[in-house]
Amino acid sequence: MSHDHRPTPLPTTPSSTQPAFSTTRACVTFDGECVVDEATLSIAPGEFVAVLGENGAGKSTLIRALLGLVPLSHGNVRIHGTPVEGFRDWWRIGYVPQRLLATGAVPMSVREVVASARWGPASRFRLPRKANQESQRRALEAVGLWDRRDARLDTLSGGQQRRVLIARALATGADTFVLDEPTAGIDSESQERLAETLGALRDAGDTVLFVTHELGALADLATRAIVLGHGEHGSVRYDGPPRREELAHHHAWHHSNELGPIDPTPTLMEG
Repeated sequence: MSHDHRPTPLPTTPSSTQPAFSTTRACVTFDGECVVDEATLSIAPGEFVAVLGENGAGKSTLIRALLGLVPLSHGNVRIHGTPVEGFRDWWRIGYVPQRLLATGAVPMSVREVVASARWGPASRFRLPRKANQESQRRALEAVGLWDRRDARLDTLSGGQQRRVLIARALATGADTFVLDEPTAGIDSESQERLAETLGALRDAGDTVLFVTHELGALADLATRAIVLGHGEHGSVRYDGPPRREELAHHHAWHHSNELGPIDPTPTLMEG
């Protein structure tokens, strides 16, 4: 398949009624290999979307493309109606990457890492000091780490560090959350706590998009599933309502011949 080498330009027409994320024929290519192929998606505000697929299917690459962190070889991406290259309201996005923070350079406490969500000139949304501290406390309590707030980040386990990143995203004041493997390395009790927190975000009308290998405690929250096919060069293999029984063991989808065709207009379900 031949692709253009530059993203398709789009006019800027931001609107609160626009999808949280949308793509048209989005492609990402690394070293000549198509990792995400012709992805056309529209994620409505308030959806709780699980991105599933085998290792190497392009799940993390897809969400990084949605955030403008990897370049497109073809197609386009919008965030809340604005082309990703022109999007400026990053305070609206709470992002939890798959890889953990580098901890060796400057020692930081857990509280400082969470507080850094509101630092910097790009942070136009500033709370009064007391309210800011309260948001940090609530975020750390939500992931079960308030008692470790003064601990150095590099003394925490990998799973605890991931929970710090989740707390940092929660403390931003965002209304759109993108989480890459949020439950990886997290024990079952913490997963249940995370599910309660994310469920509250969904109930408040926030948008949640997450990549996962193990849905676990998040299975009942998903309103939509997007399955990428590894053997199909990162193409969207299924996009629609989650099948509750199968979501609990979503690896069964990877080799199933029972997946229906992709509707070019993705099914949007009410949260």
